[in-house]
Amino acid sequence: MGQFTRWSLGVPLAGGVTAGLFLFMTGLIQTEFAPQEGNGQNTFELNPVVEEIETVQRQRDLPDAREVKTPPAPERIETPQADIPSFPVAPLPGDRPVFDPPTLPQTPIRPIIADGDVQPILRPPPTMPARAERSGFCRVILDVGADGTPFNVRATDCSESIFSRPTVRAVERWRYRPKVENGIEVTRQNVRNIVRFNLLDDRGHLIPER
Repeated sequence: MGQFTRWSLGVPLAGGVTAGLFLFMTGLIQTEFAPQEGNGQNTFELNPVVEEIETVQRQRDLPDAREVKTPPAPERIETPQADIPSFPVAPLPGDRPVFDPPTLPQTPIRPIIADGDVQPILRPPPTMPARAERSGFCRVILDVGADGTPFNVRATDCSESIFSRPTVRAVERWRYRPKVENGIEVTRQNVRNIVRFNLLDDRGHLIPER
């Protein structure tokens, strides 16, 4: 009996508390979330027009430029020129006398050349043959012309046949002072000479002939 009484009294009390909370929350919602008045219709311009701003440049008022006159060029002063004297000038003491040298007859002068036999001037060395294995030599006979050039070169005796051709080629490049008889250059025949070929080893030692 006592438990039923407490339950019957508690239900209306709980219902009242719940109804009070509901009314309280409803008041808060209406007060805090009241709809606000709009600010009007928002408009957006897609292609805005840009106004051109003109730049105004102030001009300073300059004073009028004065006209400047160019001064005239100075007058040209004539320089007096001295006249060349027409009379002879007296020589000063100590001057060298002026005279015309005598003209000598133009006659060809032939230098006097002393008589003598041929003399060697230039002797380029011969080229060593590639097949040479030792030193060697060649005896030659040649003729020397009036201009000092050898011709008709003959290798008469060689230690090896491979030295014959290089000897002839080397002697043909030689130059001589020609033979002179009675002051005139003449040809000299049968000039004898010897050409040697010196072959060295890797140490620089001479490889002797056979």
